[in-house]
Formats: sequence, C-alpha cells, structure tokens
Amino acid sequence: MANPFLLPNPFFKVRLTPNIQQPVLNSQSISERDCSDDQCGREFERLFSGLIGTSSGIALNSGRAALYLALKMLGIGKGDEVILPSLVCGAVADAIISVGAMPVLADVKPEEGTIDPLKIGKQMSEKTKAIIAVHYLGIPCDLDELREISTTKGVYLIEDCAHSLNSTYKNKIVGTVGDLAFFSFGPDKPLTTGLGGFLTSAHMDFARHIEGLRDSLEDSYHHPEGNARRIIAENNLLCQKRTYGISTIMYFPLARLTSLFATSNHCVGTALISRYASLVGIEQMKLIGNILKMRIVNASRLKELFEKTDFLKIAEYPNSKNPIFLRFLVLTANQRNRNWLMKSFKGHGIEAGPINWRIPLHRSEYYSRIARSTSNYEGTDHLCDRFLNIPCHPYLDDHDFSMIERAVDLEH
Repeated sequence: MANPFLLPNPFFKVRLTPNIQQPVLNSQSISERDCSDDQCGREFERLFSGLIGTSSGIALNSGRAALYLALKMLGIGKGDEVILPSLVCGAVADAIISVGAMPVLADVKPEEGTIDPLKIGKQMSEKTKAIIAVHYLGIPCDLDELREISTTKGVYLIEDCAHSLNSTYKNKIVGTVGDLAFFSFGPDKPLTTGLGGFLTSAHMDFARHIEGLRDSLEDSYHHPEGNARRIIAENNLLCQKRTYGISTIMYFPLARLTSLFATSNHCVGTALISRYASLVGIEQMKLIGNILKMRIVNASRLKELFEKTDFLKIAEYPNSKNPIFLRFLVLTANQRNRNWLMKSFKGHGIEAGPINWRIPLHRSEYYSRIARSTSNYEGTDHLCDRFLNIPCHPYLDDHDFSMIERAVDLEH
C-alpha cells in the first residue's frame, strides 16, 4: 500500500545544473572529454579536497565503499566494535558488518539528531575501536567532546559527512577534525556524481595511507560507467517533473520490510570512481559555490517562516555549529501533529516528511538482532516520532516558498 502522503510528483528536485533548459551535463559532452579514468579521477579528487580543506583523498564508487576502506585501513575487523548513532542509514552499519566488526548503537540528541556524547560511555567496551560521528542533515556533531572521548579511550573518530558538505564546527569544516572522514555523492546530495563517495583525512599520516589505498585500487578496476550514466539520465528526466528520484522508495511503508531481505549480503563493492562520474563531479565543482550559498539562503528563509508558527519547533544547536542543510529539520509536537502537517504539505504540492531513516536501527528487526544495543534510546525515539524534513535545495523559487507558507498557515 502506498504511503498516503506520497505525491505523484514530489516537491524535491535533483538537478545537476541550475538551468535545465541548457544543461551543462549530458552524455555526449561528457563522453567527448579527452582524459583517462585516472586523470579524471585525480582531477576531481584535487578539486574536492581543496573545497573541504584536506590535502588529498580518494574518490570511490560510493560512500559505503569509502567507510569500508576506512575501517580496513584502521585494522578494524572480527571481534571489534564500532559505535554509531541508531539514527543512521543502514549502509553505514553494513560497512561495519562487512569487515567482521559489530555495530554498537548509541542514542542521539533529540533536538538535532546527532550522536549524544553523554550516552557513548555506556556503549564503550574493551572491544571498541572507533566512533562514527554522523553529521545529521548537515548539523555537525559535538566534535570536541567526541575527539576527547576518542583520545582518552584510544579509539578512532570517523566523520560521516554524507549530509554535511562544508558545514562548520567552531569554524572548522566538518571532515577535518576526526581521524578519517567520508562523503557521499548520491543523487540527493549537494554535490552529486550520480553515485560516488570520498575518503579523506586532514592528518598527514592518514592521508599518506589513503593515497596508498588508491594506488592498490588503481591496479584493480574503476567503477563501470553504466550505473552513473543511468542515474544521471533518470534524474535529469525526473527533475523536469519535480521528482525527487529513486529515494522516494523511503516514503513507502514497504520500506519497513526491506530489513527482512537484507539478510547477510553485506559485501561492499569497492572501486575507484568512474571517468564519467568524475567528469560530472568536476562540472559540479564549477557550481558548488552557488549551490552551497543558496542552501544557506533558503534555510534562513525557512527558519524565518517557521519561527512564526507555534506548532513547529526548529532544530536547536549551539552557535558553534553552522550547518549547510541537506534538508531543513523541524520538529512537531507529536506524531499525530506530524501526520496532519504532512497531509497539509501534500495538499499544497510539497513533499515533506520523515525522509531520512525514519526507522532507527534499534527499531529495525534485522539490525536490532545484528547490532549491540541498550534498552534506552529516548532521544532517538523522541526525535523519530516528531521530525519533518523540509526541502531547502538551491532550486526553490518564490512560488515554492509561498506553498510552504500556505501549508503551515492554519488559518488559510
């Protein structure tokens, strides 16, 4: 049964260029570029590393592959444990399981969705080897506290920056504080290559090790171009219909059953990013300044709008955190209130809802069996019953904002 809040043409847009009528990216122009897989990959790596403020990095076929390589590089394997928030994509847990380690689920802060440093202590053991700090929807984690825990306990700190391109914590770009960091370039991300990921470190010793990993992968294979081409084509087509794309599967109750079919297939395919995806990334880098700027502007507009309501609460975080939102986070009074608002948004042509990981891992029948967990996820449960993701991508226009305002206007 389809989710009653799913629109035929969802509000989210995933455009690869600002002007859909004159696209910079198309199969013909990309294919005509004269460069090898290695040249294209290294050029994209150089540009992206410069953007986030690290000396180097390796571009891969997915964010999950980047985390998998990070764990292997750190020697994490069978019998080890890795702490991560319960509010996270299952792919993160899959990467941990794929190296033979056990995911250990921690609670999150109910007002912002990032891992709660105060709750990590109960999850630590002599088997703990790393903590994964997931910057949820672009909101940075409490990196000072997490860094102190990792240093004191002698464990690694890995930053999951899949949602948080160029968000800052105490004026430091996320991805430059932990021992290692990984990014995702999926279709809904601020910078997309169709499919892709990135592994990097601001620490020279780790950076040199990452470069060594790249050399070893160079002798194997690059990710086939077919998948990237297909996803680019699909999203270029769907964008013109104001459609979010393949991630709309997350809106269906059937998604709750996916964990039943996840069984033991945690093999992570690891390859260098394809030439085609690299070239898409290089073109995206020409636009990234405006893309990030518009996300900041749009989030500011949404904040001003929602502050006028008395039934929506904006995510709360300290001034030390400056997020560039993947999607704007608001909280409702309760689950019933959220359902009413989702209907209102749908009625005004806006798809808003608990999009990212609406089922925390400790509620998943599959991951709750595989991972080590506690009985108390008060923060995570409180957030997951109330949160809404509102679009703040660069292509919102005045009409879109008008529809958002009408959707939350109880008197209209």
